[in-house]
Amino acid sequence: MVPGKFHEKVPKDVVEAFETVTYLMAHAYFYYSIYDEAMSKALLIMEMSIKLKAEQLDIPLKLPPKENGVVFDKKLFKIIEEVCRKEHLKFLEPEFLRAKKMRNTRMHPKTHTIHGAMGFTNGNAMLFVNVINKLFLNKNELQYCHVKRLNLEKLLSKFKQGLFVLEQHSVNYLITSIYDFKYLKIKERELLLLYVQPIIAKPKYNIENHNYEPLVLALSQFKINGHAINGYDTKNNPISIYANNEEKNIATWQAFLKDYNKIKKEDLAHFHLQSSRMALWRYEELIYENCW
Repeated sequence: MVPGKFHEKVPKDVVEAFETVTYLMAHAYFYYSIYDEAMSKALLIMEMSIKLKAEQLDIPLKLPPKENGVVFDKKLFKIIEEVCRKEHLKFLEPEFLRAKKMRNTRMHPKTHTIHGAMGFTNGNAMLFVNVINKLFLNKNELQYCHVKRLNLEKLLSKFKQGLFVLEQHSVNYLITSIYDFKYLKIKERELLLLYVQPIIAKPKYNIENHNYEPLVLALSQFKINGHAINGYDTKNNPISIYANNEEKNIATWQAFLKDYNKIKKEDLAHFHLQSSRMALWRYEELIYENCW
């Protein structure tokens, strides 16, 4: 079950409508296929949200009248396009187009199917809550996040490939890359999410047997200086990442690569694809838990 967690600028209609999604997910405990109804309702709320935002931006929801005077509604993709044409909202367009594609599939089914919890209902519900919240943030907040992301992209490019030590909870890990990141700041709350690649034990065995989870770090306070990141996680525990080329670490890396290079291409492709997908769901979970 995913309760709707919304800030004060999200329209009341959206907040109240999402309560139905929460109750549908709760009742799905007794009847599995209700999860699908919860997802259909959540997708309709996404559509309502983008239309309400369009109205706030004085974007018409109707097309100009035809010669005969008939007026048609704009297609949903056109409304998304016009809303996300605003510089501070461009980053949301892929997420809304993804939701639109899911909506079209569910609204025009060719067969009867039940996805239930296997359809990532919880993950999608968190994603929708996050997207709606971001959609109705203050313009200045979104512009600040946009500029900050561009700056972080430059700073974190130094961590794309190399050998680094991650210190967390008094334990050291070796990592070889920060693949990706997400950043969001709402009022005084700041969140930096880092999707990193650790050096895993027995990589060939674990990857071929799909025994892995992505490592996503959440920092609520941080400083980046050269090849070092220092800060605190969301529970105020210290966390550090820094370059380290000690001989014992290089030996561990070389042993990892020797085993890693024996993995079949198709297994590696599946590993990277699945890890990236799971990392995206972890992003949404952490944003949902820590930002609203």
